[in-house]
Amino acid sequence: MKFRSFCTFGLLTACLLTSSIILTNEKEAQAQDATTLQSKFIMTTDISLFGNYLTYNAENKSYDLEVKWPIENHHQWNKLKYYLDHLPQNQDLHNPLIDRNKEVIIFIENNPDQISGEDMYFSENGSILRVKRTPQDVIYSGADDFYKFLKNQMEENGQTYSATKKDININAPGLVIIFRGNTTLTNPSWIVTDKDGLKVYLTRMFDIMNKEENIHTGLITSTDIEETFDRLNTFMIYTNIKGMETKLISVNEYGRLRSTKIKLEGISYKDDRNFFSVVKRQALDELSQKQSDIQTRENIDKQNDF
Repeated sequence: MKFRSFCTFGLLTACLLTSSIILTNEKEAQAQDATTLQSKFIMTTDISLFGNYLTYNAENKSYDLEVKWPIENHHQWNKLKYYLDHLPQNQDLHNPLIDRNKEVIIFIENNPDQISGEDMYFSENGSILRVKRTPQDVIYSGADDFYKFLKNQMEENGQTYSATKKDININAPGLVIIFRGNTTLTNPSWIVTDKDGLKVYLTRMFDIMNKEENIHTGLITSTDIEETFDRLNTFMIYTNIKGMETKLISVNEYGRLRSTKIKLEGISYKDDRNFFSVVKRQALDELSQKQSDIQTRENIDKQNDF
């Protein structure tokens, strides 16, 4: 089963989410796709943007991440997206990871929720794959008691802030709960996987979401503080449970709950302007800098040995 012949626009969601399963069924190592690369939670109240340079490892039949780097110039990134909208489009979607292109550069743009945004795949196959992850939100009121419950659970689990960096995998099975409370320290987090615990959390969530009177409608503006969920003092619950369409539940200190589903949309562009060569030069520059930094550290360590 090949991505090129199997995927259509209507089947994009299934293809993108099962690409690694296809490889596993062929008894090959899992390719490192955008979902894997963006699995770590990044504390931010703004958009985060990273480039990732991958090379195909024929021996392991998987991809190696050569270098990952932050994109600081968002203006240039927005210009790139503007130019892409003026490129001709392909009828079929081509995923360079499934095609096993030798070099693939993936740019991952995440909104503060870490699940919506978009991914851009560049390779020498002459096309650019763009995957938009659009959030579909519903906001509910009546979540005051649930917010207090989460605060109590955080204290009971002994979750506190820490200056020590720890990776939080937002794709871990179960409910991954993070309290967005501080922009500099590692935020409290815990995972609920046991059957009884999941029942308690899910029951409380669905009690709020199943009441029509709790649905909060109307336009959201920047002045609607009660309707914001990307600021501090917000609980984020990533729902990695089979069959559950809602991917994220956010609960803010004003007693509001936001349910987020993700709509995937794929577009394939013809790389007529050879953007791949441009982004590859940037990736190689970053790789060279990384190797130089490693060498510098090794030289310092050798000096310290004396």
